Amino acid sequence: MPEVRTLPHSRDAEEAVLGALILNSDLVYSVSERLTADAFFSQTNAKLYTLICDLVQDRTACDLVSVVERVLSSPNPNDYGSLEYIQQLPERVPTTANVEQHADTIRMHYVRRQLVALAGQLTEQAQGNAELELIIDEAEQSMFRISQGQSAKDWATLPPIIKSEMQRVQDLAESDGELNGCTTGFTELNKVLSGFQPTDLVILAARPSMGKTALALNFALHAAHAGVGVGVFSLEMGRGQLVNRLLCSEGRINATHVRKGTLTRDDEWPRLREAADSLYKLPIFIDDEAALTLSQVRSKARRVKAEHPEVGLFVLDYLQLMQGSGGPKESREQAISNISRGLKGLAKDLNVPFLALAQLNRGVESRTDKRPMLSDLRESGAIEQDADVIMFIYRDEYYRKEQSDDPGVAEILIAKHRNGATGTVKLAFKGEYLLFDNLDNRYEGYV
Repeated sequence: MPEVRTLPHSRDAEEAVLGALILNSDLVYSVSERLTADAFFSQTNAKLYTLICDLVQDRTACDLVSVVERVLSSPNPNDYGSLEYIQQLPERVPTTANVEQHADTIRMHYVRRQLVALAGQLTEQAQGNAELELIIDEAEQSMFRISQGQSAKDWATLPPIIKSEMQRVQDLAESDGELNGCTTGFTELNKVLSGFQPTDLVILAARPSMGKTALALNFALHAAHAGVGVGVFSLEMGRGQLVNRLLCSEGRINATHVRKGTLTRDDEWPRLREAADSLYKLPIFIDDEAALTLSQVRSKARRVKAEHPEVGLFVLDYLQLMQGSGGPKESREQAISNISRGLKGLAKDLNVPFLALAQLNRGVESRTDKRPMLSDLRESGAIEQDADVIMFIYRDEYYRKEQSDDPGVAEILIAKHRNGATGTVKLAFKGEYLLFDNLDNRYEGYV
């Protein structure tokens, strides 16, 4: 007969943790950061752990007497083991000093059991008829949750959420209300958005030649200089082209001179070397694989986030170049809908802002006022619904040339802002450097 293997667990560690908590209930706070009741192999021990945590949460005295009383008053006392078992738990703990180590042991075995369960699930799915890409995507999602030490989210109670939000408001107050997310690098834009917020899907859209890739890379540079890692998905440009753009913006070097190799020796070459030295130190990660699917973006984003926890912003250039995964019968509108919903879900899962660039349709060109509107987004319904922030770029001089009233100025039109104001922020645009810069006092709110 084949050997029957017991799932990984440590009865001694579980009993040591419970005994330590009965002896010193203050340890619940440090242990609960490491363990949920699900981590216990023994259901009896899991129920006892929950009971002890509830006693502490209720601010009730938590010692052996109170634990026994709570057990006896419960509808099913037998679920917690015998009274003899409970009374012996404190006696099995020579010292409470090692409780965190014992908690880590329980957690380690719990992760191993999760991996065993996942392996069984994958074996069953792989032998079935499920689509291979979906199997891989679900497996990577599960592995990411396990590696991050979290199971699928469950109901949350108010106290920890309130504590987190109070801290967020306090941090915002201390920063004068201007920034509590990933910096955009632009003063007025930070004031309106308070930076790019974790879990937000941000859409930056424009007609060709407006500078949306340049602005997105400027966002990436500013974030990286602030110590935030940035993952860049470049579906249109190769990594070399992208780095050339970063060098031009960083060093304020004429992009045409870089492309042709005609840099001035006394001025531009030294600045190019300085820009290269500066970029060497920045946590920017580039993936230039073309025609990515949503599953591939998810997989690559999770991987770089796991390997580089400092990553706090993703940029995708651009959304409509992604491939749908619904097969030949899937309409492009449905594909974009699935992609935008998936990117929003990914931002939420990774708790980072996700900036996706998008093209506008040609309707802009037929109007007298060529400032973009939400209806100008290609397949706009799904994108407009899923996005937390939608921004457009408009440069008057592109259309009106010498007759422009605002030469060298780009309008950033904030058309949607789920959690704040909309309006227009004006930035300087220095096209020869592929660079956007601050202008003084250039925000016009309209909502």
